[in-house]
Amino acid sequence: MKAPWNCKNSLLYASVFIVQIGSFIDGCFMSWTSPIIVKLNKLDDNPLGRSLTETEEGFLSCIGVIGVSLGSYATGYLSAKYGKKKILLIMAFPAIAGCLILTCPQNVWWLLFGRSIWGITIGANLTVAPVYVAELSDSSNRGKLCSLKVLFMNVGILLSMGAGPFTSFRVYHWILTSSFVLHFILLLIVVPESPYFLADKRLDEAENVLKKLRHKDDVKEELNGIQQYIEEKVEGSLSEILRDKGLRRGLILGCGLVFFQQFAGVSIIMSYGQKIFEDVNEFLPSAWSALIIAAMEAIFGFVAPIFIDRSGRKILLIISDIGIIITLSIFGLYFFLKKHEPSLDYLNWLPLTTMIIYKFMYTLGSAAVPWIVVGEIFPQEMKGIAVATVTAVSAWTTFVLCLSYNSVNHIIGVYGIFWSFSAIGVSALLFAIFFLFETKGKSLQEIQDIINR
Repeated sequence: MKAPWNCKNSLLYASVFIVQIGSFIDGCFMSWTSPIIVKLNKLDDNPLGRSLTETEEGFLSCIGVIGVSLGSYATGYLSAKYGKKKILLIMAFPAIAGCLILTCPQNVWWLLFGRSIWGITIGANLTVAPVYVAELSDSSNRGKLCSLKVLFMNVGILLSMGAGPFTSFRVYHWILTSSFVLHFILLLIVVPESPYFLADKRLDEAENVLKKLRHKDDVKEELNGIQQYIEEKVEGSLSEILRDKGLRRGLILGCGLVFFQQFAGVSIIMSYGQKIFEDVNEFLPSAWSALIIAAMEAIFGFVAPIFIDRSGRKILLIISDIGIIITLSIFGLYFFLKKHEPSLDYLNWLPLTTMIIYKFMYTLGSAAVPWIVVGEIFPQEMKGIAVATVTAVSAWTTFVLCLSYNSVNHIIGVYGIFWSFSAIGVSALLFAIFFLFETKGKSLQEIQDIINR
């Protein structure tokens, strides 16, 4: 029987919402460069006192990947030993410190250092939060609760696009710092430790947490399932994953999903969105175009939780990939026509309209499904290293894309970049059709049985 969205599940939903605020922080981080690069290329609100070079732009957009990698691998190991709640609390401090550094940078090196420190928290969120939410949830509501990641991330993007261009450099970073501190306080006060972690350490406490999360007195059946799940222990190392057929299949699936997710162009759009729309200022100022896209994306964030446990992960990802292929092709076509016919006033509406549709299709499946599946497909003792590895693949793919954007843009243009993303989207579609299996409605133990066949 499906767990209803009502007050009886208040602790579960409150806990999941608070954990997912980490995705809000992720969204702020990933879209930070979109308004900030524009600010730093002007002089009226620029703490550097000079414009950025294109090389500095590239490094500023991707340098956080170093922190993301450190955070993901550190928390991947430590969360299994010390618990997910404790690790998320500890790893909240780098984001707070990073934003404080960014509040008044003395030079570009301070900006790069602040971004790197902030990235440690992002690595922790990307690695621990999907697994944490999956373990707090049950099989009937796990999909919708995990997919809330997209909604909260989109709200973070909306904050960047709404506050970044329209507040001062310093005020914007004070807003970010305050919200990160609030997340830490709520996480400390409200959220319980994962029952999966407790079942391996303190069984009575795990039972009490489950009773509160499920709002019922008899949780023996679920607790027995959790014990069976965690008893299937293997050595938590990357070499063990590569030697085991089921684990290797899970790693290929997870890495493939996040690799194609990044090659859907989302990191470029988040990092350089406002700059890209500078070329179509005749329709709307670029800051307003970026804000409208972010606002629509936040609204679209409500879509995935509605459909993810009704339609299933696989079909939503397939539909999403098809929409991404089409919209990126059209987006690239506009910039191709603009290069060969500079006066395109009658089509100035097309980039914004196409990007809104793209965001809807991306949010429908490609934004949520990869991380939901990654949180489901690995056994308990392997989740730390496995999810950290998947996170690193996602982060370093982003690093390469963002660092190379300006150079590639000079060679093949904006249209060439987005047509390339569209072509790679065909491979993403085939990967979803032939490699992804449906996890909807299945317990974590049932998913393990499938992946190990």
